[in-house]
Amino acid sequence: MTRVDELDRARREAVTRLCQAQVDGLLSPHAFEERYALVLEAPSVAAVEAIMADLDHDAPGFLAPAGPEDLAAGSDPAPVSIRIPAVLGSTTRAGPWNVPDEIKVLVVLGKLVLDFRDASFVGDTVEIDASVTLGGLEVIVPPGTQVEIECREVLSSSSHKRHRRSAAPPNGLLVVVQGQLFMSELEIKEKPPTGEDPGLMERMGLDKVFGT
Repeated sequence: MTRVDELDRARREAVTRLCQAQVDGLLSPHAFEERYALVLEAPSVAAVEAIMADLDHDAPGFLAPAGPEDLAAGSDPAPVSIRIPAVLGSTTRAGPWNVPDEIKVLVVLGKLVLDFRDASFVGDTVEIDASVTLGGLEVIVPPGTQVEIECREVLSSSSHKRHRRSAAPPNGLLVVVQGQLFMSELEIKEKPPTGEDPGLMERMGLDKVFGT
């Protein structure tokens, strides 16, 4: 193995360890960003090891993504705040579920989908505190929802895709997305509740032609 190959492998292993450290709470998103840049610029394997030397090699394992049993809708009142991780995989929270005032999101090398279309809300404001690293966050809201994006974006992008039909009147719900995106993507989409989503014939205007 050449020195270049050894350096590339050391960098990849270091990035994996950095992701591990962030999940374990050993690094803040800002500290991750700084270490990540240093690892990419490290001129040798020894330099990479020096950058990573103070991190705990025996840190506990990755947080497991929430399973179906954790995401099942229930009738219990929503807590004031919940934490939803998506680490090395994808997680979706959808269907009839109780949305608290605050949702803390941790995404590392994965994707998280928060679907509010069929949800019930404790209040009229939902704050999403997001830490997204090398991943994606998709938030689906019912038409008429006011969305404010206050994230710090580093080599990242955010978009708000509104429903193609005529703009819906405000529904009184405010969703605020804050936190940090690092080499990640945030998508806000407006869609009607699943029971009201028109079929293909209606969307194309063919329902009247064929009388369906």
